[in-house]
Amino acid sequence: MTTSSSHKLWAAKPRKGQTKSGHFAFSALAALTLFSGCGPQAFDAASLTESTQAPGTFTVPPKVDILLAWDNMGGINQMESQLESQVPAFLTNLQSSGWDYHFVTIPLTTDQPINQVLASKYDSGWGSLWTPAYPGQSSSDPDMVVGSFFATPTNYAGISGITTSNTLNGVDPGFETIRLALYNRVQGTGFLRPDAMLAIVVIDNGEDTSGVSYSTPAGGVPVPDPTSLQTSMNYYQTAFQNVKSTVIGGSASYGPTSFYAIAATAAHNNSTGSYCDGGYSFAGTRYEQMATLLNGTSQDICTIPISTALTSLAGSLQSTRLNYRTHYLFIDQDANPSTIQVQVTNNGATTTIPQSTTNGWTYVGMVNNVYTIDSPTPLNLASGYAIKLNGTAELTGSETASVTFQPAGTTNVTSN
Repeated sequence: MTTSSSHKLWAAKPRKGQTKSGHFAFSALAALTLFSGCGPQAFDAASLTESTQAPGTFTVPPKVDILLAWDNMGGINQMESQLESQVPAFLTNLQSSGWDYHFVTIPLTTDQPINQVLASKYDSGWGSLWTPAYPGQSSSDPDMVVGSFFATPTNYAGISGITTSNTLNGVDPGFETIRLALYNRVQGTGFLRPDAMLAIVVIDNGEDTSGVSYSTPAGGVPVPDPTSLQTSMNYYQTAFQNVKSTVIGGSASYGPTSFYAIAATAAHNNSTGSYCDGGYSFAGTRYEQMATLLNGTSQDICTIPISTALTSLAGSLQSTRLNYRTHYLFIDQDANPSTIQVQVTNNGATTTIPQSTTNGWTYVGMVNNVYTIDSPTPLNLASGYAIKLNGTAELTGSETASVTFQPAGTTNVTSN
């Protein structure tokens, strides 16, 4: 009697974050059952299959840390209730799109402590609901949110806990409030990760005045000094770009900073008598300029609802991630290199990738702190057993990869 060569000794048992993953499930009783009977018996050590997907879909999730600063001066009526109702849907969208996100909200004009950080299910703070970002990820990964700050969408109070202030008399220190939050408030929370993209989002129907000096002609309205406008813009652009290298330090490659402005456009400037979302508006020209400088987008808060603006923001982030290239695939245990097979699926068509140092794959075994994504900027440090993709074999867009292998030390067995 001969057992089939396709008989699986390793049960393909699903794991969090994986389509399939192998677990050794071969017991002594099973062995006796398989080897009972007469004649030579041959079988193959069954392959394990690990499936992973490029950043354009949902696995090997790219990291993004989102700081959302919204107008707390009372100028936009019902902003708080809109955000509270729409932010959960926005975060659900990010989760389903595969982003490993951290999320905090701050008032745009008031410096105050950050007490909670929302995190996707790729954070181990979710406990039994945690989805590891890649096979073998540790629950104590240093990029997890600090436990005392961790929050889920159901218990996050970061929006309702923001105090409304209308005592600034037209002063709108948005850039400075954001700078203070990034340099002084997020430390010790786990929000800011060196290998993540930082996305700064502003929702405001006013204009930033941080670092700008004004003069008031007799009988006229305050006029900003052109020199201070440019000098302050340069200062805050540099501050936002360098926050990680300054706060975290070291010589690592840090994720980029992007800026997204959901603000009033010039067509809704108060000088024209415009009334925007419950209050007089001022064109957020400086917010729009910062979005251009930091590769983000701008939207008109006066003509679209918050839900539409957040959906558009999610789309902008998704467009960004489709340009990422996955450089490493991870499996949850050491592999026998001669048994590895890598297949890539793109738009329904599957191709087998050759073992090659140029446009194929190489098995590199255990690696520590390598960037899973290598272009257009290095992102997502990871450690574990890895397969390196080279040249045109790197995953982009919505491509997916399936890795089949036998564990190291296993061989096909023949018994008489």
